[in-house]
Amino acid sequence: MGRVLVQTADLLTRVAAIVPTPSAALCADDDAWLAFNDLLDDAAGLVAHVLGHPAAPALRELLGSLAGTDAVAWLLTERVLGVLGRD
Repeated sequence: MGRVLVQTADLLTRVAAIVPTPSAALCADDDAWLAFNDLLDDAAGLVAHVLGHPAAPALRELLGSLAGTDAVAWLLTERVLGVLGRD
């Protein structure tokens, strides 16, 4: 799983880098928050499509290691797992 974990982490890092980190102002504006959620959902859908179900164990492992380090990457990983769970 080492190679899959590295590729999964690399893709998540790249995608998370283009998603803005939620700020107090973003959280206070309902429209901005909805737009952020839509962006995160779209990004998660694309990542899930690229990675597919074989990456789910690597995503679960990454989710545990991301706790408290990178909010966007953690949220993205959580959403990708949700998309894969619905498929």
